Amino acid sequence: MGCNPGLPGDALGATRLSERVRAGEFDTVVEELARRTIYAHGPHASAAGAVFRRMAHRMAAEVFLNQNQSLLGRRDLRSQLSDIECPTFVLWGRQDEFARVAHGSFMASRIRQASFLVLDDCGHLPTIEKPAAVTDAVRAWLKAV
Repeated sequence: MGCNPGLPGDALGATRLSERVRAGEFDTVVEELARRTIYAHGPHASAAGAVFRRMAHRMAAEVFLNQNQSLLGRRDLRSQLSDIECPTFVLWGRQDEFARVAHGSFMASRIRQASFLVLDDCGHLPTIEKPAAVTDAVRAWLKAV
């Protein structure tokens, strides 16, 4: 869900976010990320946004900085997707602004036993934006495999 096996798409933007957090703007950055992470017109947007904010504040600025640094240092693993031999379920939110549907489609096309599903009216966090739809989809996939 919502991942990118390639290099960071906007390394400069991610670096700026880290700089802002170090400058004391953590709360503002969390609010901006909440607006980008959750699809505003989704059926559970308000509740999902609240969950995202609670998670971010519980983890705090140091964890954000560590995660962001890790993302900035990741390797390009796209060429290794075809090495995955197990059944794989790729689930995506159509309105994901961080990892566009094209990332999920690409991954599914390279993984031999991949199933790919896109959820409409959903952003980057399907498990909190559309929990029932995710549960139903995973159950159906597990039955199929």
